[in-house]
Amino acid sequence: MIEMGKLNELVVSKKESHGFTLSCENGDTAYLPTKYAPNELGVDDKITVFIYKDSDDNLIGTTETPKILLNQFAYLRVISTTRDGTYLDMGIEKDLFVPENRQSKNLYEDDLALTYLSLDDWKNKLIGSTKIAPFLDQENITVKPKEKVELLVFSVTDMGAKVIINNIHEGLLYENEIYQSVEIGDKLVGYIKKIREDNKIDVSLQVFGFKHVKGEVGGILDAIKANGGFLDLHDYSDPEEIKRRLNISKKTYKKGIGMLKKQEIIRIEKDGVYLIKKE
Repeated sequence: MIEMGKLNELVVSKKESHGFTLSCENGDTAYLPTKYAPNELGVDDKITVFIYKDSDDNLIGTTETPKILLNQFAYLRVISTTRDGTYLDMGIEKDLFVPENRQSKNLYEDDLALTYLSLDDWKNKLIGSTKIAPFLDQENITVKPKEKVELLVFSVTDMGAKVIINNIHEGLLYENEIYQSVEIGDKLVGYIKKIREDNKIDVSLQVFGFKHVKGEVGGILDAIKANGGFLDLHDYSDPEEIKRRLNISKKTYKKGIGMLKKQEIIRIEKDGVYLIKKE
């Protein structure tokens, strides 16, 4: 079955004058225009294409890279606006239409809009929506604590960064646990920290436990070497200073230098840490 809005691996079943007919196992077909086809493409070859419908309801394949896939969220730029809706750049020749009644606010040319891609049940075509709440599910949680997840930042407040988790759930990165620059539109890898009784989800950008600390040791050592073998961060250092300079918490820093001390790579003094020079 050929699926619109997704990447499909299809077989070239026929070469046409201006393109190729592509087929799948159940007999469904789509058309690949020559301009999207590799020069060496021939009958019986397999090719991966993104599928959409043109204005005549024909299934079209393209090798252009889409910025969004079916049932996913992405930030897309506004190309133009009309009385009935807005057209967004989805990375392929075909623009994505967002009807006026699916817009959370007025959109203007060059705006970046958080968009969800779905199928229009009535016209069976790809359609966009900037009303994101209907497509987020906080009832049926599909993730578990410590699980590695994909995050999309869609709001930054004094409390932290609101994120979309795996294109399904909403979550929160607390401001005091963010040790790097985070902006709206950023795609990040995170970890589920806690699922609350009301199904609100807390997430973290750090791996939990020993694995996280072990991963940060290299960065701490690099910082010591970059400062001539001495780093003036110690027990009395301000946690915010450690966060600003190393992008880690004070707790992680102390565990990290403890590991380096055990390996006899550094020594810890009251004024900071020193690299042990080995002959």
